[in-house]
Amino acid sequence: MVSIGKLFDVSTADMEDQRRGRLLSIVLFGLFLITILLIPFIFIIGKNFLGGWQSFTNTLWSSIVFFLGLIILFWLNRNGKILIASITFTILLIFAITIANIEAMGRGDTLFYFVIPILLSSVLIRPYASFFTAAIITLESIFIAIQLNFVPDYYFTAFGLFAIAFVSWLTSRNLENALSDLRIINLELDQRVEQRTNELASAYTKLEKQTHELSAANIQLQELDTLKSKFVSDVSHELRTPISNISIYLEMIQAGKPDKRERYLAVLSEETSRLQKLITDILDLSRLEKEVTATNYVWSDLNELVEKMVIANRLGAEAKGLEFTFVPGENLPKILVDVDLVNQALINLIANAINYTPEGNVKLETHFDAEESRLVFEIADTGIGIEPNDIQYIFKRFYRGTQTGQSTIPGTGLGLAITEEIVEKHGGGIDVQSEVGVGSKFTVHFPVARTKLETQKT
Repeated sequence: MVSIGKLFDVSTADMEDQRRGRLLSIVLFGLFLITILLIPFIFIIGKNFLGGWQSFTNTLWSSIVFFLGLIILFWLNRNGKILIASITFTILLIFAITIANIEAMGRGDTLFYFVIPILLSSVLIRPYASFFTAAIITLESIFIAIQLNFVPDYYFTAFGLFAIAFVSWLTSRNLENALSDLRIINLELDQRVEQRTNELASAYTKLEKQTHELSAANIQLQELDTLKSKFVSDVSHELRTPISNISIYLEMIQAGKPDKRERYLAVLSEETSRLQKLITDILDLSRLEKEVTATNYVWSDLNELVEKMVIANRLGAEAKGLEFTFVPGENLPKILVDVDLVNQALINLIANAINYTPEGNVKLETHFDAEESRLVFEIADTGIGIEPNDIQYIFKRFYRGTQTGQSTIPGTGLGLAITEEIVEKHGGGIDVQSEVGVGSKFTVHFPVARTKLETQKT
C-alpha cells in the first residue's frame, strides 16, 4: 500500500496542484490498466464484431496512441508538469472519443460521451476549464458534421454541452471552496496543536526547572543545616579548651601556692586573649557572611596599606630572626576598598606567614596586572608549608591543616576564612601555592575598574 501511494505522488509544493496531480495520476493509472486489457480484447473480437475493417483499425490505433499518451502524461504529471499533463490529457481524451466513431459524432449520437472530458477538465485543470472544453467539443462536432455532409443541430449541441459545463463548473468551484475551507481549518488546527504542544513543552520545562530548583534548594538547606551543626560543634570545641584552662587556673590560684600566682595569672591572661580573639573572629565572620558589616569604601593606595602593615609587624618578624621585606609596585592605580577590612585581611596573611615560618624570610610584593586590569598582592614565606590534601580546605572555618595542627602555634582556624570573605566582598580572589618544608605563597588580587555602586551590591 505504501508503494502504490508513492506512485501517485507529484513533485510540487502547492497543495491545490498536489490534489489535482494525485487525482490525475489515479485517473491515468486506471485508464492505463483498462487500456492494457482493451488492446488484447480488440484483437480477440476482431473486425467483424466492430463493423468492418476500418472501424477495427481506428479502434486499435486509437487504443495504442491512447496507451502511449497515458505513459507520457503520467511521467509529466509526476515530475510537476501538472497543468500541461491535465490539458494534454483532456485533449487526448476528446481525440480518443472522437476517433472511435467519427460518423456517430457527426450525427450527434456520441455527444453524451463528452460529458467525461468536460467534468474531468473542471476537476483536473480549473473549474472554468469546463467551458473551454465544451466550446472545443461543440466546434469539433459542428466541423465534423459539415465535413460528413450532415446537418448539425447547433443549438442543441451548444446548449447541452454548455449546460453540462455550467453544472461541472458550479460543482467543481464549490468543491474547491470546500477543500480550501477545510485546508484553512486543518491549518488552524495544526497551529493550535503546535501552540498547545509548545505551551505544554514550556510548562514541562518550567516545571522541570522548578523541580530542579526545589531539589537544589533542598540540598542547599541540608548543606546549610549540616554546616550549622558543624559550626556549633566547632565553636563548642574551640571554646571548651580556653574556658577549661581558665577554670583550672582559677582553681589553682585559689588553692595553689602564692609564689606561683603570677605564672597562673599570665596563663589566664593568655587564655582570655585567646578566647577574646576567637569570639571576635566568629563575630567578624558572621557579620561578613550576613553582610551586616558597615562598609566605607574609599579610593586607596595599596602600597600605603601594605606598608603600614609591614611597619606594624616588622618587630615580630625580626624577633624571630626572619628577613622581612616589601617590594612595592610602581605607579599602581588606586582601588576602591574598605580600608579596615583590607587591613584585617593583610594582618591575617602577614601574621600567618610570620607565625608559620621558623626561619628564613617573608617577602611581600605588589604589582599591577594590566592584562586582567587588577592589583595583585603576594606574600611568600619559607615556612613549614601546607600539605597538598589540606590546600582545598584551608579557607574553611576552623580548619588548621595537618602541619599547623601538629604545631604549638596558637590560632582559631578562622583567619583565612575571614580573609577570603573580605577579598570576595571586594570582587577579588585569593590563591595559594605551597610545598611542605619549602614554604607558601598567597596571591590576592583586587579589580581596579570598580565603582561605588558595584561595591555596595557585593
